[in-house]
Amino acid sequence: MMEEAKVQEAVPSEVEPQEAKASAAEPQEAKAREAKPREAKASEATPRPVEPVPATAEAVAAAADALRKGFASGATRPLEARERALIGLRQWLHLHEDEILAALTADLGKSPFEGFATELGMVYDEITVQLKGMRKWSRPKRVSTPLVHFPTSTRILVEPLGTVLVLSPWNYPFQLALIPVIDAIAAGNTVALKPSRTSTHTSAVLAKCIAEVFDPAHVRLFPGSTEMNNLLLDERWDLIFFTGSPKVAHTIMRAAAEHLTPCVLELGGKSPCIVTPPPT
Repeated sequence: MMEEAKVQEAVPSEVEPQEAKASAAEPQEAKAREAKPREAKASEATPRPVEPVPATAEAVAAAADALRKGFASGATRPLEARERALIGLRQWLHLHEDEILAALTADLGKSPFEGFATELGMVYDEITVQLKGMRKWSRPKRVSTPLVHFPTSTRILVEPLGTVLVLSPWNYPFQLALIPVIDAIAAGNTVALKPSRTSTHTSAVLAKCIAEVFDPAHVRLFPGSTEMNNLLLDERWDLIFFTGSPKVAHTIMRAAAEHLTPCVLELGGKSPCIVTPPPT
C-alpha cells in the first residue's frame, strides 16, 4: 500500500531540526506529560453522526471523492497522525471487546475464545506490529548512485498510494476487514471499507467502530450489498484489496483494469477432505 520512488540529491547532507535543541528547555510539567503512556496522547473516541452511505451512484461518488480529498490534504501522511489513528482504534476495540465477540458468535457461532484467537487477537497483533515498525519502514533508504550521475546521491522514498478499497469476506469478517485497513492507515492512505453483507452483526459493529474512531475523509464504511459492490468498482481507486473467491476476483480485476488500479487478491481454493465412518 506504499510505493517506492528513487530521488537523487545534489546535496546529501542533512540538517538537524531546531526543535530538537529546544526540547531541553521545556518546563518540568511538559516532561511529565511526555512520560505518560502513548495511549494518553490519543484523543478519546467520540461518536460522530456519520450516516451510512446509500447504495446510489451519487452518494458513493461523493463519499469516494471525500476520501480522495482527505488524502490530497496531506492529513494522513505525518507518522504521528498514523500512530494516533491506530492507537485510537485499539482503544475502541478494548472498550467494545464483548460486543465484537458477541457479534462473531451471532454470525458464525464462534465461541468467545475462538473469536479472540482467530479474529480480535490478530487485529491487536497487527496494530502492535505496525506501531513498532512504522517509523523504521518509512525512513528514506540510501542506495548507490551510478557513476554517470556523480556527484549526486540517491535515496528510495516510501510514499502512500492514495485511497485504498478493502473488500472483506464473511468467514473471517472482523480480522480480514480490519487488518488491511490497519496496514493502509499505517502506510498513510485513506480507506474505503466494504464488509460482507452476510455477516450482518459483525458488519454492524464495524460500521459503529469506523464511525466513532475515524473521520469520514480518512476511513469510510460502505454497507455491503451486490449493488454497492458494483458502484464501488465503478470508482477509481489507487489500490484494491480483496479477499474472496476467484470468480468474484475476475470481476474486480476487469473493473480495476479500466483505471490500471493495482490489486491485492487473497483468493480461496478447494480444500477437499474425505469423511469416513467412525471406527467400530
